Amino acid sequence: MSSSYDLCEGNVNHITSWVVVMRGCARFCITVHLGQIQGTDFEKQLRTEIKRHTISVLQGSTPSYEPHHSICKLCLPLLLELARTKSVSGLSLEDFVNAPNYNLELVGNGSQARILGGETCSYAPVLDLCPMKLTDIPRVCRKELPLFYARSIRANIDNQDPLGTTQGRISTIDGRIMYFKPRESAREQQFDRELQILLLIKSRGLIERHTRVPCIQGVVISGSSTVDEAELDDQGQCIGVLLNFVPLGMSLLSPQYWDLHSLHEKWELQVTEILEELHANDVIWGDVNPGNVVIDESMDAWVIDFGGMNNPEFVDDGNAESIAGDWQGVRRLFREWLPRRRLNIPL
Repeated sequence: MSSSYDLCEGNVNHITSWVVVMRGCARFCITVHLGQIQGTDFEKQLRTEIKRHTISVLQGSTPSYEPHHSICKLCLPLLLELARTKSVSGLSLEDFVNAPNYNLELVGNGSQARILGGETCSYAPVLDLCPMKLTDIPRVCRKELPLFYARSIRANIDNQDPLGTTQGRISTIDGRIMYFKPRESAREQQFDRELQILLLIKSRGLIERHTRVPCIQGVVISGSSTVDEAELDDQGQCIGVLLNFVPLGMSLLSPQYWDLHSLHEKWELQVTEILEELHANDVIWGDVNPGNVVIDESMDAWVIDFGGMNNPEFVDDGNAESIAGDWQGVRRLFREWLPRRRLNIPL
């Protein structure tokens, strides 16, 4: 793990290798066609490292990602020049919507490899942010919910290693702490489903009845804060929503909860009561799993994440996004998965 950059993804082979790294909010895609660096010292080094990496993968060993990091380290002086800091402290969500993107390529230069592409920069969303037109979200969002500008929201994601998502705790310009749920690539349908359910939860008064489920606080939009309301529909983009922040807010995936056997029955009862309330108001949870049961600072259980889908370990595919599936998931979670975790029995 490098302290100078975050390796996000990549693929290496003896023909073409590539890596994606981030430094701060800047994204770098680095491509190496090994034929174009033929005869360089780096080609020999990279081929040796790719061979070792491939063998470790085939043997089922934990890969070292040695060739990935070698590509990054060769480009590191340029990365340091183009992105002055790795820290994202103080950056706004807008910085991740309009982030610097560089496409770099390694080519041969005698016995040395050199880097092309550092002089060209485009600006686009990073960390899988997938903005949608403001006109494409339900009209009630624009008329009944506060609109928060992304430039006025500070992303509190400095503790992520590696940097992977903008989702999580944020602070607004006036100091309020909330939870940001972004609209992300490949999860657009899940975001749209959750948005509809959050609006339904709000309209049915479940929050006023103190049901422990997320409460939508507003819509986060990207764009200039100088755009007036008449122009907003044409120019604004929705990048996510803000929810209430659950104090402590650690899920049942946290081992610290597995031995608290005296509380397991209480949490099962609380989740059952929440589920009955949801079903009575035409809401199906959908994605029942321990990561979506959160325990607050009062040691009470919350139900979160209404994006749908299903984890087949808890909900069979045939029961996906159904009332029967919700109850199947709760039963497996509290009667099978959690007791096995407590007894340290392999799943």
